[in-house]
Amino acid sequence: MARSQYIAVAAATVLLLGLGSSATAQKASRSKRSKQWTEKREKVRQKIRTMRAWRLTEALNLDERTAEKLFPILNEYDEKFAKLARTTRKTRRALKQELDAAKPDPKRIDTLVDAMEKQHEKYYEWERDRFRAVRKVLTPEQTGRIVIVLPKLDRTIHREIRKAMRGKNGRKRPAH
Repeated sequence: MARSQYIAVAAATVLLLGLGSSATAQKASRSKRSKQWTEKREKVRQKIRTMRAWRLTEALNLDERTAEKLFPILNEYDEKFAKLARTTRKTRRALKQELDAAKPDPKRIDTLVDAMEKQHEKYYEWERDRFRAVRKVLTPEQTGRIVIVLPKLDRTIHREIRKAMRGKNGRKRPAH
């Protein structure tokens, strides 16, 4: 093998090894960013729960004992609703893709619409179950107040989350 060929093969080998480690480093970096994003999201979720608990405690005039019973119920259903929302978004995206396809498949559309209907039913079932569980813990006056306060509070929180997800210029931030 001529010296120039040897140098070319060596350079190509070094380049390929460098690219392989670079790709590995990029994957590790992406994994680290994903973990950091997950941790940040969990911290934000905890802050939101704390703020919500504080406002509900104030609005419902909760004592410590009642609060200790109420907030685990709300948190349990919040987790359920969050998972369902993710599933619903995926289903909605799949439906939109199918509808935007050159030749939409009617059976696939029906399947996705049926899935969305079941997701809506599950949401309202959980709303009802949450209300029944909360009602067992609160007084009638507190129950009446939570019916009015909780939806307003949740809308405010969601509005603030949407606002925070948009950059200073009002556009949606890129996904991480």
